[in-house]
Amino acid sequence: MASVVATMVSRFWFGIEPWYVLPESIDFGQAARFSQMGWFLILGTLSGVGGAFFLKSIQKVESATEKSAWPSSVKLGLAGLAVGLIALVFPGVWGNGYEITNQILKTESPETGFSVLVQGSVLESLDAWKIPLFVLAGLLVAKFVATVVTVGAGTVGGVFTPTLFLGAGLGAAFGQALGLLGCAEETPMVAFALVGMGSVLAATTRSPLLAMILIFEISLKYELMPPLMIGCVVATLVSKKFFKASVYSAPLHRRGLVVDQENRRMGSATDRCIGDVMVGPTSPIKETAALPEISEIFLASPRNYLPVLSSDNRLVGVISLQDVKAHLNAGDEMRAVIALDLMRPVYTVLTPNRQLMDALPEIMGSEMEMIPVVNSNREMRLVGSVSRSKTLGLMSEAIAKSGVENTI
Repeated sequence: MASVVATMVSRFWFGIEPWYVLPESIDFGQAARFSQMGWFLILGTLSGVGGAFFLKSIQKVESATEKSAWPSSVKLGLAGLAVGLIALVFPGVWGNGYEITNQILKTESPETGFSVLVQGSVLESLDAWKIPLFVLAGLLVAKFVATVVTVGAGTVGGVFTPTLFLGAGLGAAFGQALGLLGCAEETPMVAFALVGMGSVLAATTRSPLLAMILIFEISLKYELMPPLMIGCVVATLVSKKFFKASVYSAPLHRRGLVVDQENRRMGSATDRCIGDVMVGPTSPIKETAALPEISEIFLASPRNYLPVLSSDNRLVGVISLQDVKAHLNAGDEMRAVIALDLMRPVYTVLTPNRQLMDALPEIMGSEMEMIPVVNSNREMRLVGSVSRSKTLGLMSEAIAKSGVENTI
């Protein structure tokens, strides 16, 4: 309802003009012919590989910057310096890429229209820029590197519009390459650019239907739907093979907060992850909690160990019931004892995305009934706990069931 109302209000005030302006003289009917579908199948494959490589590159840069001890201001400054150096040669990398993408789509004559994409470059006079394929390939690589560096360094901003830029550049470059080889000469380059936009968007967001609808909305060209569907679906499938997470779920995967549910047999305990059997965390206590408070929590809890959290809610240790019992008969001077004084190191911690079979030796060897689960071994933020006895029972039932099935 909200989307419908927002669309009605927007179109009432601003009309129904497409977001990106396309040349009116171009006929997209050739792109919908069956003989051309093979080219869009190849474009979808390239988009899937490129989208996965884009996501993997962002992940690598983010991991490297997180490990660095440099302050955020230095990281962001270096990212800005890198973008500035790239912009000396390709000024089009500035901003979100809307204007350059629009320019690619509006170009009716690639032989003359793409020269404007490098206006203001320190190398504007190079003869290489007279070749449209060089211009598009250079912009594609430049925007790829600039986006990966800035997003990976922690710059505030999205990757939605830059993804459309990369898709338009990839599609247009692919169309130009086919033209140079004497293939698909009757299919307009703009058709490849639009399908490239949708395919790369589908590859990074894992939402092919969203990409199809979006490209149709910005183009209003029904003829593009067959090649667009092929490109988006193929790109999504190919991208998943190389990188499991989408651009929006990748940060959650990296922190262990998303458990991959694909390619599992439902109900098979041996194929489950810790996140499948995880429950809420056992009553955690602050490291500054006094001995009387700790005693009351143990009296109200059936657990033999309690997790201890720091001031920033990180798991820093555990307190054993035996450690507390040794001080219960002490005098008033023991009231000054806090959890930090009593806690012991936590030797067994699990993460949600870890396989149960891999964690089984640690679960069996732990003295704790409720084993703490943290988001990642680096951040150590408590997100839940796993019952040792219930997990072992679940695994025993699964193994026994498997043995019966094999006997039968």
